[in-house]
Amino acid sequence: MIWCCIRILPVAVQLNHFSGGGLALAVSLSHTIADGCTLGSFLSHWASVALYGSTDHKEVLPLNPHFINSPRTQPTLPKARVKMEASNNFVLKNFVFPNSKLSDLKNKVAGSIINPTQVEVLTSLVYTTVVAAATTKSGCFKPSYLFFVVNVRDKFVPKLPQSTVGNCAKAMMVETRDISETSLSNVVGEIRKKSQLESIQSVQQLVEETKSLMGKLVNGGLENVGKGSYWCSSFCGFPFNKLDFGWGKPMGTIFATRLEGKSGFVLIDTPDGDGIEVMMVLEKECMEIFESDKEMLSYCQI
Repeated sequence: MIWCCIRILPVAVQLNHFSGGGLALAVSLSHTIADGCTLGSFLSHWASVALYGSTDHKEVLPLNPHFINSPRTQPTLPKARVKMEASNNFVLKNFVFPNSKLSDLKNKVAGSIINPTQVEVLTSLVYTTVVAAATTKSGCFKPSYLFFVVNVRDKFVPKLPQSTVGNCAKAMMVETRDISETSLSNVVGEIRKKSQLESIQSVQQLVEETKSLMGKLVNGGLENVGKGSYWCSSFCGFPFNKLDFGWGKPMGTIFATRLEGKSGFVLIDTPDGDGIEVMMVLEKECMEIFESDKEMLSYCQI
């Protein structure tokens, strides 16, 4: 009964103390009411109150707060049309890419893309590497899809503050239907193109555009996309490794995910700020191929 009560709460928090003197703070915020940006604002405000004993935190407590989305506005894809079966064969591993190596990676595509970002090039490297691993595993190339979201608070007219509460993000999809489209520069270009959004006039427009993407998946012949799709979330630039509740800054941050037949990865700044850490979820056999890729390892901290 107690467990059921916890599950319906919008926020769940657990503080763990260890015999060696360390501690870990676990926070779960319902995705129905909030996105990663909301979580960052919430934790920043909470840490400020805990550290300074004041609620005067203008960056995360705007005079005109907003709330975006509700369960009714969240379009869903019929589960029967996308084959994403649960599996116990998935594993999670972390990979660290130092800034010096990311600079080399950016230089590699600089001739094709103007001022590529670290997130763009690293997302592309990981995606192209995992597609290559899947190709090796199956023995042939299969159409693949990368799903990611873009924070659109600054795309609204007028712009919304970054502290806006809700799921204020737009889902994006990069398609690679031919092996010739899996080059690093091509994927970086596609991510850049998808991320350059036009102005958004209303919440309804955002909802309709998201429904349009879902409709494409259902009606556009992509019903088997589950096996060749990969999700990606970037938390780079978020304050998670800088939060101080009075105990000092954290040694690191980990994002929990359910290993239920969904391959993908999370990007987050390293605690020292000298690189990006990738938390990768893949099938065991595919992971073995992925972590042996020489191109990927040349940019990774061993």
